[in-house]
Amino acid sequence: MEVRFQSHKLQKQCESDAQRVRKYGPEQAQELQKRLDDLEAAESLADFGQRPGFTPLPGRCHPLTNRDHELSLNLKHPYRLILRPDHDPQPLRADGSLDWSRVTKVLILRIEDTHDS
Repeated sequence: MEVRFQSHKLQKQCESDAQRVRKYGPEQAQELQKRLDDLEAAESLADFGQRPGFTPLPGRCHPLTNRDHELSLNLKHPYRLILRPDHDPQPLRADGSLDWSRVTKVLILRIEDTHDS
């Protein structure tokens, strides 16, 4: 899957080993690298979903409530990698839900504690 970043600053924080460790600490940095590697290795977002007879990639990818097609991937608790499909228009099913099998590009938006409101 193609992975892009919302900002150059976020990209440097995520892709530079030194900056990743400095910003997030060693454990979180390692977990973040795993999620980025998983995203790049995936053919589509469907590789993270629950399907019969299929073992999904780790990270428990799930949609965020009330956030226009934003998705969350678990990092080290309580932090999440927040992303969205990077398609225009969004690949939607007839019922308006996101068609994960057609999401082949994602945009990393931020890293946050989604439970902190």
